Amino acid sequence: MKSMFLFVVNTESGKGKGRAVWQKVEKSLQMYSIAYQVWFTQKERKLTPAIRNQLKSKRWRAVVAVGGDGTVNEAGGGVIGENIPFGIIPTGTGNDFAAYHKIPYDAEKALARILDFQAKLIDTAYVNGQPMLGSMGVGLDAIIVDRTNRSVHKKWLGSLSYGVEAIKSLFSFKPQKATLTIDGKEEKIGQNWIVAVVNIGQYGGGIEICPQAETSDGYLDICSIGNITKKEFLRAFPLAYRGRHADHPAVSMKRGQTITISGMFPLLYHVDGEIMGTTPVRVEIQPGSLLLL
Repeated sequence: MKSMFLFVVNTESGKGKGRAVWQKVEKSLQMYSIAYQVWFTQKERKLTPAIRNQLKSKRWRAVVAVGGDGTVNEAGGGVIGENIPFGIIPTGTGNDFAAYHKIPYDAEKALARILDFQAKLIDTAYVNGQPMLGSMGVGLDAIIVDRTNRSVHKKWLGSLSYGVEAIKSLFSFKPQKATLTIDGKEEKIGQNWIVAVVNIGQYGGGIEICPQAETSDGYLDICSIGNITKKEFLRAFPLAYRGRHADHPAVSMKRGQTITISGMFPLLYHVDGEIMGTTPVRVEIQPGSLLLL
């Protein structure tokens, strides 16, 4: 009998906000006599297989992530392809996935949406066999993610730390040659600044990198920026905060279902704000594979 909610709570998300939000949510669950179990985590890695293993018991009504995009991606990854709804109570610094799906930042309102139990079927993807709910990127964005996650200032600056590390990274970043293949069609990028493959339209705390993206169309959207000087990049990329960068000649917008990215040298890539490895990388759409509350 599917009677319990499984809550996965990242207590350190949002500068410790996750713990405080969970305390409020738990009181509401107890008030309404809702059966639940909670897992506390500070690290997202290995959540996906652990959740997938738990789902074998068939006793879960839904899985709910309380955290940021990293926690959402790892917890949601465990539900991909399962007939188990997935809910989110956002407590991170970016919360791009929640924002795209208009999930309230207010914990009580987010919980009310979950308990309303109206699920919609959305696409997900796999990146080198690992789950992706929102986005992945190779290039400058991955360097910024790496520096931000290792920054000693992240705990105090929150989402502002991304901007600080972006400015630092711009001065030291050197674009590398890359090969982008979309559904078998190969494209060479002489100086790759960014290749972003997304399921949702935004990343990086609100950058509208692919504003036309839809999560239920069976396709991934790709934005690549290359063969451009640093001065030109500085003019073009700020337009992405309003989704107005697509008309720049150095920006290419495409769609596909299977995308591979490689380079002459291994290049860092991130998935939903977490560094996952280096190229070559293969991204594959999983149409209609997640029930989102």
